[in-house]
Amino acid sequence: VIHRYMAATKIKTKTAANKKKIKVSWEKVKGSSGYRVIYAETKSLNRNRNTVEIKGAGKTKYTVKNLSAKKNHYVAVRPYKTYKGHKYIGVRSGIRKK
Repeated sequence: VIHRYMAATKIKTKTAANKKKIKVSWEKVKGSSGYRVIYAETKSLNRNRNTVEIKGAGKTKYTVKNLSAKKNHYVAVRPYKTYKGHKYIGVRSGIRKK
C-alpha cells in the first residue's frame, strides 16, 4: 500500500562536461526515511524511466551516470517514509532538464 503525504523537496542539477552524468542534489524533508530519484528521457517521466532509491534521510546527493549525451534527460526526486511495513511517498519535486 502506498500513501502520499510528505511535502515535496527542492532540487538542483548540474550536468557534467561530457553530458553523460547529472549531479542531483536536494533539500532534506523532515520525517523522511529516504528519497527516490526518478529520471527519464521525456518530461512526463514515462519513456525509458529509471528509479533509484536512496536509503537514509541524511543523504541529499546522487549522480546519475551512463546517460546518452545526445538526448535530453529529466530528473525529479520524491521523499518517502517507511513505517510499520508501509511506504508513505511524498509529493514529487519539480522536474529539471539536463
